[in-house]
Amino acid sequence: MTCGPWKPICLEVYCCRIADLFFVTKVDGSLAAAEITAQCEVEGIATEVRFEVSFEGKKVATETVEITDGLASAVLRTQKPKLWYPARYGNQPLYELKAILYPGGAGTLACDVKTKRFGLRRAEVVQRELDDATGTTFFFQINNIPVFCGGSNWIPADMSIPRIEPSKYRALLKLALAGNHSMIRVWGGGIYEEDVFYDSCDELGILVWQDFLFACGNYPANDDFLDLVKREATANVKRLRHHPCIVLWAGNNEDYQYRETENLDYDPQDQNPENWLKTNFPARYIYEKILVDVTQELVPN
Repeated sequence: MTCGPWKPICLEVYCCRIADLFFVTKVDGSLAAAEITAQCEVEGIATEVRFEVSFEGKKVATETVEITDGLASAVLRTQKPKLWYPARYGNQPLYELKAILYPGGAGTLACDVKTKRFGLRRAEVVQRELDDATGTTFFFQINNIPVFCGGSNWIPADMSIPRIEPSKYRALLKLALAGNHSMIRVWGGGIYEEDVFYDSCDELGILVWQDFLFACGNYPANDDFLDLVKREATANVKRLRHHPCIVLWAGNNEDYQYRETENLDYDPQDQNPENWLKTNFPARYIYEKILVDVTQELVPN
């Protein structure tokens, strides 16, 4: 049963604000240096943003930039970065990126501040051709180390989501870690989890395979629904993309298996998305067009 709003709702009034704080991290192949390309989307009248990167309360990089057409960006660099590793492969040091918005320059009173906690790591999905079989490898490499990904599905921890206390999230994830889970897959039949879930995975070193929330069905593809899909995906990728624990976004849960079971149309050679909308499996447009476009735009690395 759908129950309506179940999270806090608020009305924000402002003269200027940071609408979004985003960054892309890049750790070089030698692991000896890293750069953070930070960007702010600003709404209202303001002139400057100061970006600060800190570790355990100590600033490691800072830069003040002017706002142009509602955007401010800066590249911050650090040598010998403290790298984030999955549990049992190393430690989980976490940096903080802060953006401070000034309406009339750095000498004026700040009108908004946003912070995001993040980890520096080099993450890759390795797909190499096999020597003695068809297909490719599929494994994760973090900071140049191949990682064994053993774990399980995460489904909502209670039938009534608001009853789940932050302490319960942490306790369950600690149990998973004690059971040698190195990865948790957030099941596409559940929800985009609370911030405390991803914060805890960052702290514990548990990798996250994040499904988009489509499961076991053939979803419609009318214009209104596709617009809703894009807006929901965009909002959640923006909310979660700074977490070092998230290493993969997956399009759905078992929807292609449903297609096979129901013998719905699917031609892998047809790469024209507009054609997919004309089949009896129009949901392909969601998984292979909309969600691909959203992730390529919002999490390009």
